[in-house]
Amino acid sequence: GTGEDLKSDNELLPNGVFDGAAAHWIIPGHAGAFYSCVLKEDGDKLTWEQTNVKWRAATHWVHDRKAQTISVQAGSGVDVPEGCTVSWTVSPGVPPPVALFVANFGRAEKVFADYLEWLNRSFSRCGIRIMKEVEAFLCEACATSSGDKCVCCEQPHAGHAGVQCKQCAAKGRFKCVRCGGPCRLSRAVGQLCDTHGLGSRRTECCRMQKN
Repeated sequence: GTGEDLKSDNELLPNGVFDGAAAHWIIPGHAGAFYSCVLKEDGDKLTWEQTNVKWRAATHWVHDRKAQTISVQAGSGVDVPEGCTVSWTVSPGVPPPVALFVANFGRAEKVFADYLEWLNRSFSRCGIRIMKEVEAFLCEACATSSGDKCVCCEQPHAGHAGVQCKQCAAKGRFKCVRCGGPCRLSRAVGQLCDTHGLGSRRTECCRMQKN
């Protein structure tokens, strides 16, 4: 529509679409945008603030037109897979949406591949009976995309706060109990449905582990 779309021939790669106010990464065959970046302008600096995060922490970009660079904003994108470029040089005349799409394309591809890998993993609940409870946290991505779901299944949670055993907490207290990713930016407590959180199930460790 805008003439600044970026499309891939690979059906598993994201297509970039700019609607005049925000950039969206669309995955063919998947409903809605995988994630979006809203444009904010301040003089020579453009900031693309990532919203609609479905997987991993938000990555914000700063396009400095005077310095002719586009770089990941400090403090964002902290848990993106290794090997992602954090700064690019932008040639004069390149439209800002195109600069963003090119800079973020490889990152979006890796994050989506990581997301698919996670979806295909087999998890089971630790289930150890707890004597001393330790809080169970969700990472920012799970809190955003799955915060209304039970930690242990895909059903809506019923407000039962999940807890983890001392053994699991020792392995990674500040790791998400749902996906295992880091939760440095989130203090959201994982919740359980009635099936997994009532009665004696409430006192069992809710951390999900790969089989």
